[in-house]
Amino acid sequence: MKILLADDEKLIRTSLRSMLEEIDFTFHTIEEAANGTEIVGKLNTFQPDIAFVDIQMPGLTGLEAIKIGKTLSPTTQWIILTGFSEFKYAKEAIELGAVGYLLKPASTDELLETLNKTVIHFREILRNLNSEFENEMNSFFHGLKTFSEITPMFKQSSYHNSVFFIDSKLDEKEKTNRLTLFCNDLQKIIDQYQTRATRTAMFALSNRELAFISTWGLDENDEGEQPVNSLMQKVEAILPKYCDNHFSISLITNCPSKLGEFKNNILEIREVSSLRIVSGVKRKLDLSQLQQLKRQKQVYQLCAMLSKLSENYNVKNSLNYMKVLDDLEKRLTSLNAYKETIREFLSCVLPCELDPNSPFDEWIANLKTCGENLLKDHNKEEDRSQFLVDQVLVYVDEHYMDDIGIGQIAQELQVTPNYLSTLFHKKIGTTFIKYLSKIRILKAKELLADPRNQVQKVAEAVGYYSTRHFTKLFTEIIGCYPSEYQKKFRNEKTKI
Repeated sequence: MKILLADDEKLIRTSLRSMLEEIDFTFHTIEEAANGTEIVGKLNTFQPDIAFVDIQMPGLTGLEAIKIGKTLSPTTQWIILTGFSEFKYAKEAIELGAVGYLLKPASTDELLETLNKTVIHFREILRNLNSEFENEMNSFFHGLKTFSEITPMFKQSSYHNSVFFIDSKLDEKEKTNRLTLFCNDLQKIIDQYQTRATRTAMFALSNRELAFISTWGLDENDEGEQPVNSLMQKVEAILPKYCDNHFSISLITNCPSKLGEFKNNILEIREVSSLRIVSGVKRKLDLSQLQQLKRQKQVYQLCAMLSKLSENYNVKNSLNYMKVLDDLEKRLTSLNAYKETIREFLSCVLPCELDPNSPFDEWIANLKTCGENLLKDHNKEEDRSQFLVDQVLVYVDEHYMDDIGIGQIAQELQVTPNYLSTLFHKKIGTTFIKYLSKIRILKAKELLADPRNQVQKVAEAVGYYSTRHFTKLFTEIIGCYPSEYQKKFRNEKTKI
């Protein structure tokens, strides 16, 4: 975090700096300005996150500098420094967007209280910026936005693309609880390392996968890749906290790239993700290393089969589970060199104990028992699966106009987003996002039947705040522009 101390009295600046160091507040850099003109100059080059500004200074006053600064550095949080006789100016400063004020001389406790409130407000702004970025990346990956529709600054920035893979034999409620705690920790780390020139997005893919995307290079004063590197190091460090014999989180990362390579990067990561089984789950893995391992075709094919075994068990498909197991029985011995990492994976995703010293034949027998137990529970699980999907359909019908996603619905149903996403796709035959888009467009058709309803208002009424994006989806699904549809409907009513 960058802090600017602006006061024409050096003693005041020195005192503030000393107090900041005394309270050990987390910041990266502190710079100073002695007048309003210097403030404007610092905004052009330094762009502080928080600025302490004296109201009365030579040349430009603090208030005049803030007016200019609102344009030069929109996310800077302003804290006014004022003497008692100047207190009347504080109201004007608040109207200009200042988040607080300090009466000089301020105590350490007063400084800390004001600073904490300001940081909370600043982080909320960054969270909102992250949310916008997350929506764009999610829509872009799932084909709901084209490259040309992406915000221009994101097209030129650099990207660090990663995917989390969740492997677990816990029931969906417990998996959801674990994943929620993990995501909460991730958010705290993002808050700690987020800057105005970086963004971070998290969104569900499918098959128990979570995309984790960071970008940097969004303005001239960018600190470069360092904040993102620090973020990723911290994320890697917390993985062991959430992993045990029943729950595993693995992270596969790629080297920096541009937005044009974003989709391919994620697809490449997913393509080799099964190789985490022999490389070792519960840790960070590099895409390049897994791509080298993929050249060993036999290893790659068998890892894909082991992954398929886990997937079929997770969705309670006993028939396919047993089919995959039959194929594995003939080939598993060829992976003897990776026996321990395979055991670690299988023990994590299936309810069976595999003795590391036992031969593969005994493992197969235990795995078959898992399949037989799965068959017994099939009907009970089918009923629950249908119930969950029915709940999603009801939720969409009631909340299609809101900013909703599979994640928040899954949280209410106490299952993981990836499980619910996979289940929904299996039962309905399409992805949640595509289904939601179709429902919204069908609702839009009903509204467009009234010629008094403007296209922009209809778009907002069904959950789209970009008329351009709404028009694109409407045209893809209905086959004509919203205005054309409304005109056609109006003409038909006129004939009648």
